[in-house]
Amino acid sequence: MWRHTIPLPFIGILGGMLFLLPAETFEQMFFSNQQSTGRNLAIVSASFFFAVVLWCGLSCVYLARLALLTKRYHIQVKDVYANEKGKRLGWLVGIFVLIVFTWVYAFVVLLVGDRLTSLGVSESGVIVLLTTIVWLISANGLRQRPGFEEESPPDVSTTESINTETRVQKTYERSALTKSDLMQIADKLKEAIHKEEVHLRDDLTLAKLSECVSVPPQYVSQTLSQGMETNFFDFINSARIDSAKQLLIDSKLSVLDIAMTTGFNSRSSFYKAFKQFAGETPSQYRKNNMR
Repeated sequence: MWRHTIPLPFIGILGGMLFLLPAETFEQMFFSNQQSTGRNLAIVSASFFFAVVLWCGLSCVYLARLALLTKRYHIQVKDVYANEKGKRLGWLVGIFVLIVFTWVYAFVVLLVGDRLTSLGVSESGVIVLLTTIVWLISANGLRQRPGFEEESPPDVSTTESINTETRVQKTYERSALTKSDLMQIADKLKEAIHKEEVHLRDDLTLAKLSECVSVPPQYVSQTLSQGMETNFFDFINSARIDSAKQLLIDSKLSVLDIAMTTGFNSRSSFYKAFKQFAGETPSQYRKNNMR
């Protein structure tokens, strides 16, 4: 973590230099159209410019890193939970977009000055955007519950291994499981779905599924990703959609009732999953398969 503090000494020195500038010099540097003169002022101006460029570069790096970590977190959630409600960080992705928009907006204000004030482009707009960002982060951050509050997240290397077949193989190359073991565990998982119907439990997690089949969670995760080429989220929700399809044809239950019966905790998550695995909405499927 210490590397994050590397710029601080430079910024501290620059802040001290700016603080010690005479009022007239400070005014000339930031608020006057006159060209700055004097060696010391030139050094301070150059240092300030370098600090701004450094801030822009570091901000881009941190933003990209945050986006990558958010994507990785969402993958981890799908390895452990069948329901993502309250665990996704969609609001954080929206803030990333708002931050980038604020940068572009501030750059335009810096270039055009007061020439586009009539169109609402001004320094006041930058302040409003920055205030909005701070408010959104604070409000959503306080409401967001820890994603793995009840369950332990999978190992990072396991999460990253989902991306390619080569990485999957590398991740599990030291595993004690053989191909025969993977097939046996896969059969247990399928039996838990078809006979015990564990997928209909709305609180089902990787840990609870592993208890049902009496297999350690890491082996279940390995079987899903390596042996069945899927993840926990898709495995369970695919089974739920299969059950929902049957209910849509055989019963007169409403779509919402079917969603709740098959383990989904909201209408929106049911529609999203149904569209993903069936390629159409529940209503369309029922209409196209009426007997």
